[in-house]
Amino acid sequence: TDSESSIIGYLSTRSVFTVFVDNSPVGGFTISSEKDRLATFGIVMHPSHRGKGMSRAIMQELEKVARERGILTLRGDVYFDNYACIRTLESAGFRKFIWLEKNINVG
Repeated sequence: TDSESSIIGYLSTRSVFTVFVDNSPVGGFTISSEKDRLATFGIVMHPSHRGKGMSRAIMQELEKVARERGILTLRGDVYFDNYACIRTLESAGFRKFIWLEKNINVG
């Protein structure tokens, strides 16, 4: 995003969870209910904590939160070249789907 207000706008429609290790934030996830008991999510990890199995623990917590909210389907927002995240999601039972998007100027 290009401004503080756009970040606030983006986050205001999502629930944000932070993961701490030794009282330091190292990652987290967002979850946003969409429609028909579907939610999208995103995961972020500090580079120094990647590859240590923490994403699996985050996925378990994410699924717990989704169940508590009555969500039946989770859709992850992942860039096509984020191979580590794709592997983590696939090992957690996610299937690949594809969509195309385009940003357009308004006005």
